[in-house]
Amino acid sequence: MAAKSPRLDLLPVPQEIRPRSGAWKLPDDLLVSLPPGSGRMELTAARQLVADLASLGVAARLARRSGNDDAPAASGITLRRARVSGGEEAYALAVGAAGVCVSANGPRGLFYGAQTLRQLLRQCGRKLPAVAIRDWPEMALRGVYHDISRGRVPTLDTLKYLVELLASMKVNALSLYVEYPYRYERHPQVWEDTDPLTAEDVLELQEHCKDHGIDLIPSQASFGHLERLLTKPPYRDLANTPSSGTVAGSRKFSRHGTSLDPTNPRSEKLIAELYDEFLPQFDSPYFNACCDEVWDLGQGKSEPRARRVGKGRVFAEFICKINRLTKRHGKRLMIWADILKHHADAIGPIPKDVIFLNWWYNAESKEWMIDHSRHIRKAGHELVVCPGVNNWGAFMPRLARMRDNIANFAAAGRQFKALGLLNTEWGDGGHFNLLGTALPGFASGAEHAWAHSKADRATIGRRWSLHVLGDAAGTAERVVAAADLRDADYALVRTGLGDENRLDFAAMKTTPEKLLAGQERFHARLTEAIGLATRLSDSLSRNDGTPAAFQRLLTPVEYAVLSALTLAKGDAVCGHLNRLTGNAAAARKLFRKAADITESLVPTYKELWLARNRRSELDWSVGRFREAMRRWRRAARA
Repeated sequence: MAAKSPRLDLLPVPQEIRPRSGAWKLPDDLLVSLPPGSGRMELTAARQLVADLASLGVAARLARRSGNDDAPAASGITLRRARVSGGEEAYALAVGAAGVCVSANGPRGLFYGAQTLRQLLRQCGRKLPAVAIRDWPEMALRGVYHDISRGRVPTLDTLKYLVELLASMKVNALSLYVEYPYRYERHPQVWEDTDPLTAEDVLELQEHCKDHGIDLIPSQASFGHLERLLTKPPYRDLANTPSSGTVAGSRKFSRHGTSLDPTNPRSEKLIAELYDEFLPQFDSPYFNACCDEVWDLGQGKSEPRARRVGKGRVFAEFICKINRLTKRHGKRLMIWADILKHHADAIGPIPKDVIFLNWWYNAESKEWMIDHSRHIRKAGHELVVCPGVNNWGAFMPRLARMRDNIANFAAAGRQFKALGLLNTEWGDGGHFNLLGTALPGFASGAEHAWAHSKADRATIGRRWSLHVLGDAAGTAERVVAAADLRDADYALVRTGLGDENRLDFAAMKTTPEKLLAGQERFHARLTEAIGLATRLSDSLSRNDGTPAAFQRLLTPVEYAVLSALTLAKGDAVCGHLNRLTGNAAAARKLFRKAADITESLVPTYKELWLARNRRSELDWSVGRFREAMRRWRRAARA
């Protein structure tokens, strides 16, 4: 009689799972064996196992084991080097009556096999079902791109936690988006008035990344998105079109004053000096120079050159300069691929070893996901597909859109044999949400990058809840699903900081009455989300007092506060809609309520910000809250 297959909630889903009869009951003490010559990654994984076993009441010892014994140690856990198909990151895991054996070709495979074993322990406790697992990645590069340039600069402890979490889901690359928060010694005006990362921070973080098999890829905006830098007196004359002249002005969206003049030799000199300080801190073979959204390309100072050779050629010429500077530091250049939207000819002169990062964040787009990917590959370039976690422009993430976007882009990556998947998290317009909102997206991206062909959307909710937060009941998934800003709700309820008066009813093909009904339904969902998040926080507060447990506990508290802030903005939206439908008294009450709720939440929001981030631009973020509250209180008196 065939063994009944256990429901193993692993993340990512392994390529092959074969259940066997029986189980291994963990003894009170056991040995975790490492292979001879094992290094930092195997040692890190073994120490994680020892800590996890201790939380189950098992006293585990750690030692290297000599010889080539094929069998696991009696009632123990063995990590061993052995030939396994699937490459350097592949592994085989076998649970039998005597213990567990993880086999791999090298340290990366052993590390990932240990992560799967840790998940089995988290789900099953001290009685592991007998099972044989074979697993390997479908994409070579499996990364996360984390924005640290729109307000929130994480503490080093938070970044280390993020590294550990991502590695546990078999992510192997992390890149931090830098526009200005890096301490350049020769150019202090770049980072002044912020709390930037230092070279020492990067070096320490990189060592932690190496322990966990993660490549820390440097990234510095090098063409567009330099609006803050270009407001500073030493750099204003390098702007392709006139800048706003102030940091406050640079925070407002504009298509002017955001890009370097690509025809000015001093632009190249500035970039060279930044690279000379920044790039030597990183051991990664890659460097992402960004170069996206060069809004004013071919305008202003670059217009004469563009008239002669074309805008695409102007772009390509500057990329070639950046590429030479990148090669000087022994790295391979990556750039975002949105230039192809309007200037597909730009790709022609760009050296073939430049990697294009093809991004798009809606659920579907043949032009971006398929046509651009095909164009990149036909031009002879490596391709990385770049979906996103869809938490920007809102307090809580857009869950359904995120999962569609990641799944569809991963499929395009497989179709065009992409080098990998880089899952992006942005803070456009101000990073007013908090880290917890990105976690479900990080989990979905990790699964599709490792095993898109096995990804299971039906169960991802309970699996990320369990393995990211230790939430076996799947409550975290219910929270973010209830607060999902979808359809018309997404069009209205954004960060809580925009102006709710700017609603284009004709464009949305609706009326104030219909929108009001939709907002009231959404309020019920948000109220449910707040209650669920509060209960989850109470549940997780009983966990151990480790730094990782503290980070996990922060997430449901963030969800409760951010859902409440979304609810407050929804009250303001409903206040505006009531005013339009003639109910002035209800409008005044709702505006007052929105301001009161937001004001009551600001102290907790500040505490949550500082729990994971440097102070940096917290005052700017809170200032945006206060600006909204003043607007709502004026409306309540009208």
